[in-house]
Amino acid sequence: MANYKLYHGVAYFPNLGAAEKVKKELETKYPEVRVVDYTRGWAVQYYKSGPYYPEALESMSTRVASKFKEGEQIMKDQLRSAVNFSDPKRIGTAADKYYKRLRDVEQQIKLLQQGIKKHEQKFRGDSRNWGYVGDLGHIYEQLSDLSGFFEP
Repeated sequence: MANYKLYHGVAYFPNLGAAEKVKKELETKYPEVRVVDYTRGWAVQYYKSGPYYPEALESMSTRVASKFKEGEQIMKDQLRSAVNFSDPKRIGTAADKYYKRLRDVEQQIKLLQQGIKKHEQKFRGDSRNWGYVGDLGHIYEQLSDLSGFFEP
C-alpha cells in the first residue's frame, strides 16, 4: 500500500492518486469504499459513516459489540438505581424525557454553530486551503443524513 500518515488510527494520504490506489485494492471486499478529502489529507473510508483504512472491519465490529454490551449494562444499572417502581412518581413521563432530550439536542446545535464559526475563522487565515472546503463537505453530508430523518 502507499505511504500515509497515521493520525488517531486513520491513514491520511498526501494525494488523491495514492488514496484512489488503496480504494481500488479494497473495492472487491468493500464495494462501498470511498475516498474523503480532509485538511490532513485524503482518507479511505470503508463505507459512509463507517471506519477508515487501515482499521479492519472485523476489529471494528468486535469493538462496537463490546461497547454496546458495556453501555447496555450501564443503562441497566442506572435504571435500577434511578427508578423505584414502588413509587410511580419517580418513573417520569415521556414528556419529561422528550424535553430533556430536546434541550440536549439544542445544546449540541449551539456547539456545532460555535465550531463552524471557529472553522470559518481558521479558513480566513488560510483561504487557499481546500481542506476546509472538504471539512464542510463532510459536515454537510452528516447534517443531510440527520435532516433526512425528519422528512416524510
